[in-house]
Amino acid sequence: MLYGEMKKIITIIAIIAALLGTLGCYPEDGDPITYEVVALTNRASLEGTFFLASGYMKEELYFYAYIRKENGAIVLEMSKAKYAEIYEEDRDDAILIKYRYAFYAGRNQYIDHQYYVPKGTVIRGINLDLKDIR
Repeated sequence: MLYGEMKKIITIIAIIAALLGTLGCYPEDGDPITYEVVALTNRASLEGTFFLASGYMKEELYFYAYIRKENGAIVLEMSKAKYAEIYEEDRDDAILIKYRYAFYAGRNQYIDHQYYVPKGTVIRGINLDLKDIR
């Protein structure tokens, strides 16, 4: 009897947690946050797992930027390229605009990044390397 009651309580708690997790993810009101970009680069990151002769590898592209915070500190900011946009404009400086979304547990996560950079910053080119083809 006790096991059945505990199972019902755990099921109800799990359903409530799932509902809070899906319903509590709405954009927060307020202005986006703008930072000065001091330096910006992109780099691929590899990750994966391997166990008993099986596994996987995944490559993901990131943007790394040093940004200046309101207090003057320069900090490293990392954003996944798939959640970032780059705009080339007639400007001398570069800025990052971040949009904040609040989650039910009180945690904030920035998922949208817009980089505004001077024209000519993005290096264009096509490189078809056929050295390794046999």
